[in-house]
Parts: sequence; C-alpha cells; structure tokens
Amino acid sequence: MNIGVSSACFYPLETEKSIEEIGKLGIKTSEIFFNSPMELKSPILDEIIKIKDYYGIIINSVHPCTSSCEPFFFFSDYKRRFEDMLDFYKKYMESCNKLGSEILVIHGARDHMKIEQEDYFERFSRIYEEGKKYGVTVAQENVFGHMSGDPEFLKNMKNYMKDDFKFVFDLKQMRRCDFSEKDFLDELIDNIVNVHISDSLGDQKCLPPGEGNYDLKKFIGLLKDSGYNGNCVIELYRSNYKDYSQLKKSYEYLSKLI
Repeated sequence: MNIGVSSACFYPLETEKSIEEIGKLGIKTSEIFFNSPMELKSPILDEIIKIKDYYGIIINSVHPCTSSCEPFFFFSDYKRRFEDMLDFYKKYMESCNKLGSEILVIHGARDHMKIEQEDYFERFSRIYEEGKKYGVTVAQENVFGHMSGDPEFLKNMKNYMKDDFKFVFDLKQMRRCDFSEKDFLDELIDNIVNVHISDSLGDQKCLPPGEGNYDLKKFIGLLKDSGYNGNCVIELYRSNYKDYSQLKKSYEYLSKLI
C-alpha cells in the first residue's frame, strides 16, 4: 500500500505544475486529475510525463475533468450520444497508457436521473470493456449527489458486474452522504482498487489527514486486514488547507500508520 497525493489538491494550478509540486514534496505516488482536454495530448501531456519521470512519480490513476458531464454523456435517454462519448473517453484511456496508469475513475449519473439501475450497469459495463482493450480498469467512485453515493446502489452494481466491478472509495464523499465506512466496507472492500483519503472534524468533512479526529489508523487497518494493496491518495479541495507543507505532513502521518 502506497500513500500518494492527487494533483486535484492544487487546483486551479495547472496540472503539470501540480505534478511538479508533488515531486518537490518528495512524494512518489499520485493521481492525475486532468483539468482540460488539451492536457490529453502534446505538448502538455509530454510535459507531464517528463516531470513525473524526472521525480520518479508513479501515476496509478487518472480522473477525467469531464466527470460532471458523465450524466449527460453516458446515462441520458439519448443513447446515440453514449457512443460518441465512449470514443472521446478513449483519449483518457490512451493517456493512461502513456502515463503508465492502470485506473480510470468514473463518477456516473446524478441521483435524480430516471435511468434504471440495470441500464446504468449495462452502460458502465460497456465503458469497462472498452477500458480492458487498453489495459485500463474503469472504476466507479462513490460521489455525493450521484447514484453511486448510496452503498446499496454499489452493492447492486457489484451483483450485476460480478468480478468486473471495481470501486474507488472516497472518504470525504462518504461523509458528505452521511454514511460510515462500515456501510461500504462490509460488502465492497474486496472490490476497492483505489482510495481517496482525507480526515474530518465535526462539520468539516474534508481535512488533511492527521488534522482531524477520524480514526484513520482503524480505517487503514481494515484495508490491510482485507489484503488491500492499492494506493491511498490524499485528495482535498484547495480550500481545505493553507500550505503545501500540510500535504507533506499528511503524507508522513499516513506513511507511519501504514
């Protein structure tokens, strides 16, 4: 299990500059949150690769900037659009290959949409199968305001997709949806391929690890006991911390827990 920092923590700093800041902090694992389609191609993608290679950073996962559009792209009543957007998402998969990344993170449909669960799962399976052609695991994240924010939805998704169901577990999103880790881990822990980790304190649902009172030691223990050997990536909003040094301290804090 490795501790990393997502480039999303530095938004709105440009993605290549965010990766450089991670490198300067001495952190060797990251998730890239692409913030613009132009970052999926030269010359910006080449620069990102150059920087991550210089610092020896492993980019294990990629997060699309178009996550907020996925309800419209993939899960609307207009199925023809699904085919167009699946072609577009191949650009993310190609970028994963160039970065050496294995995971593509999907948010999915909003929780107010009328799409039937089985139809959702069928469409997600299509995206997953496309990812397999590129050697990329397409994984569902639990997200506030989305169908995936409900652990029962994810359990149904697992029952439909079987071994193909892969899960990105985000602690801050869990808290925003007013669930506990038990609601997810009892049945989904074996499907986790990536973790977005953060701390909390009262109404503050997203803090740098080590700055709140969430029992991260217990949480990491649960992951380790399950045999999880993926990454725990610190993912915060820029308003959740003041100085980059806090990210370094959180990284060191979590590394000691592991």
